[in-house]
Amino acid sequence: MMVKVESALAAANNAADAADAGDGEFPMLAALAKAYCSDAFFACAGESIQLHGGVGFTWEYDPHLFFKRARASAAMLGNADYYRERIAVGLGL
Repeated sequence: MMVKVESALAAANNAADAADAGDGEFPMLAALAKAYCSDAFFACAGESIQLHGGVGFTWEYDPHLFFKRARASAAMLGNADYYRERIAVGLGL
């Protein structure tokens, strides 16, 4: 989970650096970061529920909140498949 989180942070920082520099590759890097971060968030939220065992999805512990937030973010902001499709179109595939 730590590797996924650190990789997602690196992808987001790379996209932010491109936006700051006015790089023409920003839309592609932003889509790549969103796709990877979305997958990492959903995977880590699911794993944290498993890690906590039976109490992971109870109201006394927070992992279920992150899982629900990951699902809501995918619904509101677009899921990873949507952004992968945008990357493919941008690459001309």
